[in-house]
Amino acid sequence: MTAGKSHRDIAVDLFGAEAVQAQWDAGSWVRSRVRRRIRKALYLMNGGYREFLETDK
Repeated sequence: MTAGKSHRDIAVDLFGAEAVQAQWDAGSWVRSRVRRRIRKALYLMNGGYREFLETDK
């Protein structure tokens, strides 16, 4: 899923090296967002995308 990247590497890709350098610690918003995005991506990969396709219109 993350092609061998660490959460910190993913954060750099998403938010930039400066934000990660300044904000990376155990309770930071950067780490929290990376964890949430990974969790959401895994959910979508494992079939969650079907909810978007099955919406009633």
